[in-house]
Amino acid sequence: MNNSTPSCYGEKTPLLQHSIGDPQVVPMKRVRGADAVYRAFTQDSLMMYFVAADSAPFREARQKAGYYIMFDAAIRQRRMLTVDDGKAVMKYGAPGDGGPPRLHRFLTWLGELSDPPELTKRKKEFMAKVVAMVSNAFGEKVADMYEVQALATAPEAQGRGYATALVNTVTDRGDAEGRDVWLITADAYAFYEWLGFSTIRSELVGVDNPTWDGAPITIRLMHRPAKKADSTSEKPAFNYTEDDNSIVRGGTLSTAVDQLKRRDLAARLLSLAWTHSDMESAESAGSMSSPDGTKQEEIEVKPMKYGDLFKAVDSVQRIIADEALMFYFASADTAPFFKTRWKLRHGLLMLDGIRQKRMLTVNGGESVLYYRAPGNNKHSLLSRVVIRLLELFDTAEVKKRKKESTLKVEDLVNATFGGASEKMYEIGALVTAPEAQGRGYASALVTTVTGKADSAARDTWLLTTSAYLFYETLGFVVVGERTVGENNPTWDGPPVILRAMQRLTADGEGSV
Repeated sequence: MNNSTPSCYGEKTPLLQHSIGDPQVVPMKRVRGADAVYRAFTQDSLMMYFVAADSAPFREARQKAGYYIMFDAAIRQRRMLTVDDGKAVMKYGAPGDGGPPRLHRFLTWLGELSDPPELTKRKKEFMAKVVAMVSNAFGEKVADMYEVQALATAPEAQGRGYATALVNTVTDRGDAEGRDVWLITADAYAFYEWLGFSTIRSELVGVDNPTWDGAPITIRLMHRPAKKADSTSEKPAFNYTEDDNSIVRGGTLSTAVDQLKRRDLAARLLSLAWTHSDMESAESAGSMSSPDGTKQEEIEVKPMKYGDLFKAVDSVQRIIADEALMFYFASADTAPFFKTRWKLRHGLLMLDGIRQKRMLTVNGGESVLYYRAPGNNKHSLLSRVVIRLLELFDTAEVKKRKKESTLKVEDLVNATFGGASEKMYEIGALVTAPEAQGRGYASALVTTVTGKADSAARDTWLLTTSAYLFYETLGFVVVGERTVGENNPTWDGPPVILRAMQRLTADGEGSV
């Protein structure tokens, strides 16, 4: 799902070689990438819903064979793109496309003969809801639109801008022809939002299935309208050099930067709600489900120790780039030692949290949460000094963007909460390593903090960009918004939406 490629085989169009930084998008000539797709979707929530019902033998081999058949059909239709010879792949649909060739339809049918009844039932449930969403949203107009049908990047190649380059190839083609683009996704909605898509319909899968004990999966219909020919607001794909980023599909890290002039506010910007986009619901908190759907050991939330720090920093670093606000800062950060500087910032933030006993973890740093309680939000002198030293690397544009974001956050917090925010609990940072997402870790961590707040009769608040839907499942509501970057002529991306969210105490009356 959402792994697609533009149709430009043999066509005289600049879209044939779409380059953003280093990634070169080319038509796929022979099937590549089946293994990359399989590995990229191991922790995808919708894939786990299907896998849990697939008890037939040779599941991995059957899945890879299915991808091979799908890709071969798309190659024949000239609707398959790739970067780095299969390291990232995309399948897409264009107006006028027919179905796959007869041979490929037969092979797909043959492969589905081994599907257990429950898997067939879940596939039909998913398709019925997709068809209903698309029909209700677009009607017959969908025939005139492009569709991103499949998009995946091998885990070892993520963070290089490959996926962004592939999607931009299709949206550029749509813009050139005056056609909209649509797609269906579950976990990766935040990535597509940054590229100009918006969610226009959503449905829950698995919500009424008694054989599924996991959280309901939200599937989203997303849409990007064609831009006018004279539009100059193309979305860039940031290609950070060397190992200084790691965009991970489905993962997000809401984080801003540095200590600025206002110490406490700047600390909130630095953490700005790290969070993954697994959309785990509150029902999944407290237990872990294996891929076959059986519940395993209870999730144990523990205070984080100094020995967990290296693993926690690594978890943060591997998903840091896949978030709108992070893109906004990083795109202006041309100074050296990018990765090292960010590791220091995150490490210092967590050291303070451990010292203050405000750092929680699952699995010794695999999933971490930093929170603040009333009267406990001081940062150490060491942290403040080192952060100020790191600011010496800031370019003039980075400083400008930090100042803009700081003022917007200050205005948002003051207008929404006033001084009451100091009497509330605050979720300052939340992140789960990519390989551990989808297990309920983040929900368990958040629920632990909101439980403390309820016991103290205090509300809880946080700042986030695109992770608001995840927090809504845990009882938070958006109470205020501000946008960043809308008036910056050096920023070609869409405005970044900062959201303040609040959860009232369990009695629903609020603490302020």
